[in-house]
Amino acid sequence: MERFLQDKVALVTGGSRGIGKAVSKQLAEDGANVIINFSSNEEAAQKTLSEILENGGKGEIKKARVENFDEVQALVKNILDRYTRLIFW
Repeated sequence: MERFLQDKVALVTGGSRGIGKAVSKQLAEDGANVIINFSSNEEAAQKTLSEILENGGKGEIKKARVENFDEVQALVKNILDRYTRLIFW
């Protein structure tokens, strides 16, 4: 079965807890390579990533405060330099 988001790259801000965690896990299940953004709780982000990887998904964690333009700009540049494409969720 082809997965809807196969080989897409998705950035989920606040992707380590609550709704963001659920979205991150669903995007990974649908085939996306999920970039889990966190600002302070690296442990929660790593736990979410571990759950994604354990279920056969792909992803990584990236720290950036979304209220800081320079950090967000650097985050997006880093992702685009590495993957050349990005969808936001």
